[in-house]
Formats: sequence, structure tokens, C-alpha cells
Amino acid sequence: MGLVRGECGRCGASWVGEERCHCARCCETWDDVELFDAHRSADRCASGRALGLLQTRNGIWLRALDRLGTAS
Repeated sequence: MGLVRGECGRCGASWVGEERCHCARCCETWDDVELFDAHRSADRCASGRALGLLQTRNGIWLRALDRLGTAS
């Protein structure tokens, strides 16, 4: 199986990854479905910053620990 690519027709954002989730309401991209679900509360979108997440240069919100390398 090759890389899974996605693109939003509304905002033009694009992403790569089988686990990525893009919100059609706020047009933010989340690293996985757990983060996507966490940002939706009471039919509203929370920002990644409000959830304590970090955003990659490509605009994908992820957990802070995901950005740490494994080097000691």
C-alpha cells in the first residue's frame, strides 16, 4: 500500500498519512482520530493550542511527546 494523501477542497490544505484527520469545519489537520475527537466538544472546534498540542510546519497538530526524538 502506498502513501495515503488527502486534500481539502475548501481550504486547499493537503496532508499525507493514513491516520491523519482534517476537520471540515475549522480546516485544521490532526495527527490522528483521537486528537480530532478531542478537538470537537459540544459541536464546537477547540484549537490545538488550547489542547496543549504542537503544530508542525505543515500545519498538523500533534502531541508534544510525538515531536521528541528517541535519542538520549
